[in-house]
Amino acid sequence: MQINYKLAAYPLLTIDPFISIWSYTEKPYTMETRTWFGQNKPLTLTATVDGTLYSLMGRCKGLPHGEVETIDVTPTCTRYGFACGGVKVEISFRAPHLLDDLDLLSTPVNFVDVSVVSADEKTHEAAATRMSQAMASSQPPPRAKPLMAQMTGLSRSSRSFRAVVAVPTIWTM
Repeated sequence: MQINYKLAAYPLLTIDPFISIWSYTEKPYTMETRTWFGQNKPLTLTATVDGTLYSLMGRCKGLPHGEVETIDVTPTCTRYGFACGGVKVEISFRAPHLLDDLDLLSTPVNFVDVSVVSADEKTHEAAATRMSQAMASSQPPPRAKPLMAQMTGLSRSSRSFRAVVAVPTIWTM
């Protein structure tokens, strides 16, 4: 496993210290995600590869997990790389916190990118299958949708698929 920085916590969805979700481990499938001050805010992500469901983030009892290959943290992005069967899954949590653009900085949204690439030059069925967030004390707005990205017939020649989902974080508290 290649980890560029060993941190006490890895930022996932962040707006400010009061509206944020963090992973407190290098193996994000071993524990629930939490706020900066320790309150559980479960964020679960799984991937299906060739009919096998893999846990990537959050506790999913009874499921095999993707192997963490890389973790990279920059000022605006936390990126995880997983090996799941014959594919590589990369999940990037991006926050548009650019100090030279105050309009963008004040936008209460984060982005989750999921990309899948064949690792063995074979054809695979792959999908990012579930993202749930128990981030609000009440129900999220009706327009908020779970992450669902799917690509069938994934092969080395098609390189990859990528889904980008905006995660409204205004309702996280």
